[in-house]
Amino acid sequence: VATSDTPNVTFSPTMGCKQSTLRSTGVFMNSQQPSECLYDISDGSLMFGYEHRPPSGVNTLRLMNSSVETTTMPCIMRLHSSITKVIVDKSCRTCTRMHMGFLEDSEGLQSVDLTGLSNCTAVGWSFLKGCSALKSVDISPLSKCTSVGSDFLRGCKALKSVNFKGLSNCTAIHRYFLWECSSLRSVDMTGFSNCTDVGYGFASCCTALRQVFVVDGTELAAILSRLTKYET
Repeated sequence: VATSDTPNVTFSPTMGCKQSTLRSTGVFMNSQQPSECLYDISDGSLMFGYEHRPPSGVNTLRLMNSSVETTTMPCIMRLHSSITKVIVDKSCRTCTRMHMGFLEDSEGLQSVDLTGLSNCTAVGWSFLKGCSALKSVDISPLSKCTSVGSDFLRGCKALKSVNFKGLSNCTAIHRYFLWECSSLRSVDMTGFSNCTDVGYGFASCCTALRQVFVVDGTELAAILSRLTKYET
């Protein structure tokens, strides 16, 4: 497998993998980027757990896709705390949906590149929930998303900035959106210009939150005006 991001990549097994092909279940080293390990999402769900520690010096997980038939991003969660960055490779653009629990409870995660999810139309439950070290995230690659599942970014206590630009296709935000993001001081929701449905617990327990920016005259503005102070 080769992509524009990782040309002529070769793979070797690590973390106890028994086979040496990308199609086998397991995580592989990127021979061209010693700090990266690779996972083929067509192999299904991946739960590292703390017993699966990456080799010394590896802090990045790149998610790749070797099958055009893979259209759903599987459940990938609870990465080892030494994984601080996740890159969703461009080869994952076949994915139009996202399974629940994407990167949930990955406590060491500080950065995530969602470029490869540009064709995703639905975000499942618990997206990045409990990623307590995450300080900023760019959601704008999800421009085709029409709905956001419950517990979106819930409990990301270090989160200070979120980019929601270009999410005009999203019409529904479900329960506990940004719940307990206690470092978040302001959030720009103008990208959700066509959102008409907001679930219970929007930005609740965000003790530092002072401003929510929305487009005046929209249904979202009317909904949020009943929930919190906001500026247009």
